Amino acid sequence: MASTKTTLYLSLAILATVFAVSASAGKGGRGGGKSFCGGAEDPVLCNQLTGGAKTWGAAMTNAINGVLGKVNAGKKTVDIIGAKLPRNLKPISKQSITGTCHEGLENIIDNLQQCLGYVKSDPTSALRSHLSAITFSDCTDGLEEFGLDVPEATQFANDVLRLASALLTVAAEKK
Repeated sequence: MASTKTTLYLSLAILATVFAVSASAGKGGRGGGKSFCGGAEDPVLCNQLTGGAKTWGAAMTNAINGVLGKVNAGKKTVDIIGAKLPRNLKPISKQSITGTCHEGLENIIDNLQQCLGYVKSDPTSALRSHLSAITFSDCTDGLEEFGLDVPEATQFANDVLRLASALLTVAAEKK
């Protein structure tokens, strides 16, 4: 009798799981619409960025705007880099590093803003080219050049790479 109950409960659990997975797959895993994040390194992030859009253009625009918001929030990180540099570092070196980091952030924002226009005007080559250029490596490379480690800058650079990867995944869905 116990074996029959166990089998029945196990069967019900499997059916419930299959039903839940099927329902999720039918909704693109995002509560409706098509998934534009096939093959994403971080599908949760990618799906959050696309915001349940039903068309590629809407998904790409949502994702770019989402990344712009996250990058703009990173301005605080870039602003503290100067304060994290050693006191004995020459002022000209500090200016060079902080200038490079601020310029890197501005370049990311400019690229993203241009990408918004490319969603409609040139969704293949120009969009993908600009998305590929989204990186904060000039800043982290500058820090490394002086033998410095600012964990906040490294984390921001890694976050930017994750975000750019999600954007490139969505861009690749344009057929």
